[in-house]
Amino acid sequence: MMDRRTVLGSVSTAILTTLAGCSRSLIGDDTDTSSEEDYTTDTDAHDTPDLTEPCSVSSTPEADYPVFPSEITEENVETFAVDFEKRFAEATIKNQPNKKFGGFDGSTGNVHEKTKSGYFIEVTVSVDYAMARGDETGTDLGSETFNSWYYINSKFASRSDRDTSGSPPNSGWKTVACA
Repeated sequence: MMDRRTVLGSVSTAILTTLAGCSRSLIGDDTDTSSEEDYTTDTDAHDTPDLTEPCSVSSTPEADYPVFPSEITEENVETFAVDFEKRFAEATIKNQPNKKFGGFDGSTGNVHEKTKSGYFIEVTVSVDYAMARGDETGTDLGSETFNSWYYINSKFASRSDRDTSGSPPNSGWKTVACA
């Protein structure tokens, strides 16, 4: 009989302790973390691009790229990344022989992850182009999709081609803009 009471007492104590913890979180607690920290990660799954001082921009196709954002917010980094990728995609198409840039067929930019020091942004830009046929009787129309990652913090922006893994890469980053 004593063993049964001991077990029931232990189970009751465990249940009450659990419920007390739940009710404490339901009514609020001053030791709670801020909402900004709730979606901030330490990027344990992948490396965060580093900046070598002084900031030096890697070679990119010549274009009129956007100005680095003066304030690093989710909206500003998304806008910068999409605008940069559009200019990059347009310049890449224009630099290919026999292709004539035709315009954009859509673009998206989404913050994938916010870290303590910056943002990882997924960007997709679709570009239309015309290509002269070899028989000189007309042109073929085509479309190309540019998928990339951007990492942006208060000091620099880096770009990397995006694969289908769904996660930012650990290598292949190129600095494309400096603060």
